[in-house]
Amino acid sequence: HKFDLIIFNPPYLISDTIRFRDLDGLDKGRYWIDKFIDSFDLYLNKDDGCALLLHTDYNDLNLTKERLNAKHFKFEIIKEKGFFFEALYILHITHQNIL
Repeated sequence: HKFDLIIFNPPYLISDTIRFRDLDGLDKGRYWIDKFIDSFDLYLNKDDGCALLLHTDYNDLNLTKERLNAKHFKFEIIKEKGFFFEALYILHITHQNIL
């Protein structure tokens, strides 16, 4: 099936192992984020589908941007919330229009 909207709040804490699947994101907290980027397009409606991804500043936002660009996706930060210990972002991800 293809979906118009995919929402993902990944486990993103930096950890050595995946002990808690709802928290642990391994090296740089990117394990689940990278798995999502590698495969979410298989389930996203190509015509007008979008994904919302919760991202923290701990997990290298620039690397996420590079990986999405490499797969011909663009994103914009539609919401940002700062805390004393981190900043959280909601990324709105869509297909790039390639002519």
